[in-house]
Amino acid sequence: MQPVHYDELADLDLDYWWFRVRFNYASRLVLGAVAEPDLVVDLGCGTGGFLHHLTRFSGLSSAQVLGIEPDQRAASIASKRGLPVRQIAPEDITPAQIPRPADVVSLLDVLEHIEDAPAALRQFRTLVRPGGYIVILVPALMALWSEWDVRLGHKRRYSRATLKAHLIEGGWEPIQLRYLFSAMTLPGLVRAKLINSNSLSATEFPRVPRFLNNLLTQVFEAETRFPGLPFGTSVAALARNG
Repeated sequence: MQPVHYDELADLDLDYWWFRVRFNYASRLVLGAVAEPDLVVDLGCGTGGFLHHLTRFSGLSSAQVLGIEPDQRAASIASKRGLPVRQIAPEDITPAQIPRPADVVSLLDVLEHIEDAPAALRQFRTLVRPGGYIVILVPALMALWSEWDVRLGHKRRYSRATLKAHLIEGGWEPIQLRYLFSAMTLPGLVRAKLINSNSLSATEFPRVPRFLNNLLTQVFEAETRFPGLPFGTSVAALARNG
């Protein structure tokens, strides 16, 4: 990714509504699977937003989390936030490069960047103790594909069925899969068409006033508390290392 992407992440990933909702949901998956994890490894941790969320809001200590990030700029930002980060590409990581087997590994908007996702998922199993878990968030629906995906280096957008198939092929036992941000699907379709027609800038995270940021957080946080609809702009998954 381009350096400007990580600058934007660092500017937004601690408070922007989209990140807050995703991090809240992912942390509930992590702690719902393992109430007191000994180690959570966030693969492709970016600037460390999810690790920051886990240590600030979910009661974990910095000794219970580890970030893996290939980009030097992003890893440096995460490290300056006081988070333990190692600069390694997620698909190159081996068990010897983490201090102990993880209870949970997380991949938040990472899998869509990897060409052979099932092979990577098989590799990630070696990092997790038997019976441990993986938490995944990926962009959803190829109908939403736009120049934004191209700029970010995405290989695909996922359906719930495709993510389930990749998990099974990678040796994981899917437990839960659902769409998130269902109400954003129609605006997402319009946005994708405008971006593809060069009628709209491919800005990743449009800035919003604080009151709207808080309102969007509350609305989509509430959505995650109800059964998911059969569409959305992200897919979330929890799976077990069988």
